Amino acid sequence: MSDGARLSALVRLPAGDEPQPAVLEYLPYRKDDATRPRDNMNHGYLAERGYAMVRVDIRGSGDSDGVLYGEYLETELTDCLEVIEWIAAQPWCDGNVGMMGISWGGFNALQVAALRPPALRAIVSVASTVDRYADDVHYRGGCVLGTDMLAWAATMLCFNLRPPTPRIVGDDWRRLWRERLENSPPFIADWLSHQWRDEFWEHGSICEDFAAIELPVLIVAGLADGYTDTVFKAVEGLEAPVRGLVGPWSHNYPNTGVPGPNIGFLQELVRWWDQHLRGAPSEADQPDRLRVWMQDWVPPAPFHPTRPGRWVSEPSWPSSNIEPQQLWLSGPGLVASPPPSSIVTGSTTQSYGIRSGMWWGYAQPGAVAGDQRAEEAAAFSFISAPVPATMEILGMPQLQLELSVDVPVAVISARLCDVAPDGSSLLVSRGILNLTHRHSHEAPTPLPLATPEVITMDLDAAAHSLAVGHRWEIHIGTTLWPLAWPAPAPSQLTLFLGEHTFLSLPVRPPRDSDDELAPFDEPHTAPDGRHEIEPACHTRRVSEDAVTGVVTITDTTDGGRYVVDEHGTEIASFDTDTWQIQRHDPLQARTRSTRRWEVSWGETHAEVRTESELWADQDAWHTSNTVVALENGVEFFARSYELNVARDLN
Repeated sequence: MSDGARLSALVRLPAGDEPQPAVLEYLPYRKDDATRPRDNMNHGYLAERGYAMVRVDIRGSGDSDGVLYGEYLETELTDCLEVIEWIAAQPWCDGNVGMMGISWGGFNALQVAALRPPALRAIVSVASTVDRYADDVHYRGGCVLGTDMLAWAATMLCFNLRPPTPRIVGDDWRRLWRERLENSPPFIADWLSHQWRDEFWEHGSICEDFAAIELPVLIVAGLADGYTDTVFKAVEGLEAPVRGLVGPWSHNYPNTGVPGPNIGFLQELVRWWDQHLRGAPSEADQPDRLRVWMQDWVPPAPFHPTRPGRWVSEPSWPSSNIEPQQLWLSGPGLVASPPPSSIVTGSTTQSYGIRSGMWWGYAQPGAVAGDQRAEEAAAFSFISAPVPATMEILGMPQLQLELSVDVPVAVISARLCDVAPDGSSLLVSRGILNLTHRHSHEAPTPLPLATPEVITMDLDAAAHSLAVGHRWEIHIGTTLWPLAWPAPAPSQLTLFLGEHTFLSLPVRPPRDSDDELAPFDEPHTAPDGRHEIEPACHTRRVSEDAVTGVVTITDTTDGGRYVVDEHGTEIASFDTDTWQIQRHDPLQARTRSTRRWEVSWGETHAEVRTESELWADQDAWHTSNTVVALENGVEFFARSYELNVARDLN
C-alpha cells in the first residue's frame, strides 16, 4: 500500500502465458484457512476457465498487516482501489478487473464500485445490503437485532484476534498477533453508539447515491436469508445495468446453498465475466432484470433441505405485473373491504416470537421458523377466507395500522403466514418496528400516550404461492424475541380496526411466460482441497423454568475439524449462543455468545477464546467481552472489556 503496509494475496492463474481478465474477492475471513475450501471450489473453477482469481485479506485480517478497527472503513475501501490498480498492472492481467463476494465481500464490492476505479468493469454481490442501518445485522426497523447483533460482534472479535500464518509472515507472527490482541476493538461498541441512522451508517450505504455506480451489477440473495430485500431495492434503485437473482437459499453462494434447489452459479459467473470482462455477446435467453424462486407450500418444519417452487421473471422492477391487494383487519378476519370501526387491546409476553427463526443463518435446524400456530393465540391474529384460486405474491408486503400505546417507547411485530386446511401455519414474511422510528430512522420521536396514529411498516420481501383452499393469516405482537430487543417497559397496544388498518399484498398473477424461462445449469464446483477429521454439527434447544418463567434458547455449532490439504493447516471451531428472557420482564433480556477457534501449523498450536454478553436496564446498554489467547496450551494474552451506552429511544 502507499503507506507502506502490506496486504497478503493468493493469486490463482489460468493456464497459458497470455494475460487474462482478473476477478478479486476482498475479505477479512482468512484466505489461508477459514475460506480456503470455499475459495478452492469457486476460484479454482473460474481459474480453470480463464480468469485470474485474486483473494486478498483486508488490512488487519489474516496474513495482512495491521489491525481491523471496523466494517467498511475508509482505509478498507482506499486500500481496495490500490489493490485493483495493482492487479490491472500485473503482466498476467489484461487490465480488466471484476469484483465478487458474499456478505462482507458483497458489501465492499458495491461500495468500491461506487468509487469508480478505472480498471473495475463489473461486480457480483451476494447476500449484501444497500442500506447498512435498515438492512443489516445490527438493527431492523430501528430495533436492536437480538438474534444477531451480539452474535455477529462476537464472531468478528474472535476472527480479528486470530494470529497470522507463520510460514507466510515469518518469525514476526507473534508480535503481529499480540498487536491485534491488544488493539482490536469489539465492533459492538460502535454499533451501540449509533442507535439512529446517522453518518456512521450512511458511509458505505450505496442507497445514498445509487447513481454513483455506473458499471454492471449482478446482485443475488436467498429467501431464507436476512438480505433478501437488498435485491429488490438495488434493482429498483440502480441506473446501471443490473440483474437481480433471488433463490430459496440461506446465507450461501447459490451453487452450494441450503435450502435447495442449487443452481449452476459458477456457470452463470463465467457467462457474466465473459460478457463484461471479455466483451462477449450477452445471453439472448436471459433478458430478465429480476429472476426469483416463487416458493410453494411446504409443511412447516425447523429445517428444509429444499423448497418446492418455480422460477419467475420480471423485465423491470417495480413491476407493472404487480397488483397491490388490500385485506382489512376485522375482528378475527382479513376481509376484502373496510369493516365497521372497532377496537382491540392487548399485549404479548416478552418471550413471544421464539419460533420465528433467525434473521440470517445457514438454514440449520432452528434458524428456520417452525409451525407458527404454536403462538397464534398469544398475538392479535387475523385470518382470511380460503382462497378459491392460486394467489401469488412477489415483493414486500406492507401493513398499515391505526394504533395507540401506553408507553413512549414500544415495539410492534408482524408475521404473515400461509395456513393450510389442516391448520398448520407456515411463515411467509415478518417485520419489526421500533415505533419511535415510525416516521424516520434518522430522527425518532417518543410516542404520544394513548393517542391514535396511523403507521406503516414493511415486511420482508417474499415470493410465495398460496394454494387453493389455503388462507393468509397475520399475527401482530408487541414483542418478537429474540429478533427484536424488547422496549424498556411492557406496552399495551390498541388497534383501531376500520378503513385505516389493512394488509397490502404485492399480488403477481401467474403468467405462461414463466414456464418458458431457460433453466439454470446443474451446480458445479472445483474440489475444496480439504479432508475432514471431525464432522460439523448443530443443536438448538428451547427450555423454560416453570418457577421463574425464564425462557432460554441455546444454539450450539460445532464447526468440526479439518485439514487444508495444500499446506496441512488444521482448523477447528466451536460456537454457542444463548438468548434468555423472563416472560413478563423485558429488562431480563440477555444474550451470551462464546467462540473458540483453534489452528495447528505442525507443532505450533494457537487458540482464541472469547465470551461476550449484552443486556440492558431502563437507561443503558451493557456489554462485556473476555478474551483469552493460548499458544501450545499456555496463556499468551488475556483481557476483559466492558461498555455502557445510554439507551436512545429503543
